[in-house]
Amino acid sequence: MTVLRAPTPRHPRTLRRRAPVALVALLLGSLAWGAPAVAGPSPSPSPTPPGPPPAGSVSMGSGAQRTVALTFDDGWDAARCLAIADTLDRYRIPATFFPNGVYVARDQAAWRSIGARFPVGNHTYHHMDLRKLDEKRIAKELERNRKLVEDITGRPMAPFLRPPYGDWNPRVARVAGALGYSHIVLWSNTDADTAPHITPRGAALSALRGDPGAIVLLHCGPEVTPEVLPIIIERYACDGFRFVTVGELLAGSAGHKARVDCPPLPLPEKNRPDRPTGSPEPSPLPSPVASPAPSASVVPLPSASASPSASPEPTVDSLLAQVVSAITGRITGLIDAVAALLPPPSAPPSGTP
Repeated sequence: MTVLRAPTPRHPRTLRRRAPVALVALLLGSLAWGAPAVAGPSPSPSPTPPGPPPAGSVSMGSGAQRTVALTFDDGWDAARCLAIADTLDRYRIPATFFPNGVYVARDQAAWRSIGARFPVGNHTYHHMDLRKLDEKRIAKELERNRKLVEDITGRPMAPFLRPPYGDWNPRVARVAGALGYSHIVLWSNTDADTAPHITPRGAALSALRGDPGAIVLLHCGPEVTPEVLPIIIERYACDGFRFVTVGELLAGSAGHKARVDCPPLPLPEKNRPDRPTGSPEPSPLPSPVASPAPSASVVPLPSASASPSASPEPTVDSLLAQVVSAITGRITGLIDAVAALLPPPSAPPSGTP
C-alpha cells in the first residue's frame, strides 16, 4: 500500500533568498516581451544617379588648328540650299546645316539629298525664341524637328542645337542636355546675309573676319549667300584655312583642304549697278536675323581683318549690316513673343523668312 505524504514545506529563509531572483527574472521577461526587436544597422540608400548635364555653349573652337566651320541655318529656299550643297561638294569641303523643320517638311527631296552629304543639327521646328517657352514646349520644338529630319534623311541628327537668334538660357540648356544635345552652337562671325540691304561685297567681307577656330553663320535661303560662297571658300583656303564640320571643330580635327587654285576669286565690286542690294524675303515666320553678339555668356570673336589676299579696309556695308542686324534682332524678338502665344500652324507656312 502506497502511503502519500504531504510535501515538506520550505524553510522561510530559503523562500526569502530565492524571491528576489524570481522577481528579477519575471521583470526582465516582461520587458523582453514588449520591447521591439533590435535590428542591425539599415543599409544606406543608394544615391540617385545624376541626370544628363546641361548642354554647353560654344561660339568658336580652340584655335589650335587653322580651321573654319561654315554653318547654314533655316532653309526657306530649297533651290538655294541645294546650290550651296553643290558648291561645297565642288570644293570638296564639309559644313553643318541647321534647318527648321517647317522648311524640311516642305522640300523633303532637297533635304534628303543634303542630309546624305552633310551633318544636320537642330534649329527648332518653327524658329521660335526658346527663352519664351516652358520646358515642355522647348522639348516639343526640338523633338518634332529631330524626328522629322531623321525620318527624311535616314541618319541620326548631329547632337548640336543652334537656338534661333542665338538666344538661350539655363532652362534651354537643361532641356537640350536631357534630350542628348552636347552643345549649343553659336557663332563667332556671320556674313549678315539676312540683314536688309546687304551687298555681296559686305556679306563676303563680314564672313571673312574669322580667326582660326571660327564658326561662321550663314543662311540657307537668301539670294546673296550662294553667290558669295565661292569667294568666301577660296579666300579662306588661300589664307591657309582648312574646313571642318562643327563636330570636327570640337574634336580638334586638322580639317579638309579645299580644292582651290590660288589666287582666290576677287571680292564683288562696290555698289554694283547690275542688281539691287539684298533684303530678306517676306515670311509669316520671324525674320532669322543674327545678333552680332550671340549670347551674353559667350565672348564674341574680336573683329579681325580679312585674309591677306582680301581687302583689309573697313567697309560701310559691313558696319551698317551689323548695326541693322542688332536693331532688327530686337524687333523680331517682339514678333516671336507674339508667335509663341499662337498655336503652331497645321501645315508648313508658305513664303520665306
